[in-house]
Amino acid sequence: MATPTRMSPVHDALLEYRPEWRECGGARIAWHYRSAAANDAALPALGLCDLSPLAKLGLTGPHASAWLQQQGVPLPESIYDALRLDDNGWIVRFGRDEFFLESGLGSELISKLDANLGRGRPGIARVERQEATFLLTGARALEVLAQTCGIDFRELPPKQLVISRVAGVNCCLLPEGDDKLPCYRIWVDPTYAVALWDSLAQISAELGGRLVGAAAIYER
Repeated sequence: MATPTRMSPVHDALLEYRPEWRECGGARIAWHYRSAAANDAALPALGLCDLSPLAKLGLTGPHASAWLQQQGVPLPESIYDALRLDDNGWIVRFGRDEFFLESGLGSELISKLDANLGRGRPGIARVERQEATFLLTGARALEVLAQTCGIDFRELPPKQLVISRVAGVNCCLLPEGDDKLPCYRIWVDPTYAVALWDSLAQISAELGGRLVGAAAIYER
């Protein structure tokens, strides 16, 4: 089996929970904790999931928008808007011609874009993105954010990126769920990933939450 090329910056912090690991598109991801049933039970109440190894890509430059459209990638209309991609990933517009993409489990889209981009094209610059990705899910997710972040997400539209501090760390947050399952995606510089993860895990545990594996997110 090929060695995974992407691992989470909080990989070592997860080891004590003895997750079942799975290799997905060149990444090693915590797939289950305890059992599938335990994962599913935690999801609607309060779950914390590490999706950091998902493939990411930044593109900027005057021709970035046109090139992405030529590749069949939908573009968010406004700055800080986000759209779900066909492979269950996300694209966020950070500027007129600046985009951040995170692929789904298989990394098919970003692998394709990287291959088509090759060594570069005029008017397009590839930006290396290595943010950690954490997901807070469930009815009590807002309680975790209320203790760590000054933003009232109840007043914000879904799929609108917010840049704020969470537990003292600069983050990008994306409300991506719905009334059935509230869900908040957090992107953070990998340098601060362990400190933020520890804070979120501690507060979640105090509120009765549990760690959930990626299977709870992608197999529901």
